[in-house]
Amino acid sequence: MEIEYLYHASSNKNIDVLKPRQESVRDPKEGPVVFASQDKPYTSCFLTPTDSSWVKISKYTNISHLPIYLMVISDEKRFKELDKGGAIYYLSPNGFYLDKSKSLIEWTSKKDVTPIKKDVFDNSLDAMIDSGVVVYFCNKSIFSEIQSDPQNVIKTMNILKELESENEKRGSENPIHKYY
Repeated sequence: MEIEYLYHASSNKNIDVLKPRQESVRDPKEGPVVFASQDKPYTSCFLTPTDSSWVKISKYTNISHLPIYLMVISDEKRFKELDKGGAIYYLSPNGFYLDKSKSLIEWTSKKDVTPIKKDVFDNSLDAMIDSGVVVYFCNKSIFSEIQSDPQNVIKTMNILKELESENEKRGSENPIHKYY
């Protein structure tokens, strides 16, 4: 399957050139890179700057082989204060590399990348929900329970089934209730 675009999200709505950086380190040996993904809904989860100490971003595949994107946030107030919207930049896949030993959806480039176009959002929470990400705000105890065994999908889904997602609060169907 040929990829038309890769996507990069940023809270900065006015980037002309993406430069390799080492702020979000996936592997210290990797050095400065530009991250991108072929997966636009997943990318939307990076519009607001967060880190794994209080946010969990996941992509699961359900029994029908459809993706379910999740963002579990343990600090609603902090997230909403940081949410200033942002932009999803469309990038050519040329010059990007997918290291499947590190990720199946995060591509990297060691060179400057000029975006082709962008989608601008005033609110990243709305952008995520509109793109199909299931968003949960929860307390620190529930977040810690999910993080205690992050590979246990059934445990995570059972915990989340007991909570109301932001999507449900807006009248959308929650795929977790449908598939788990």
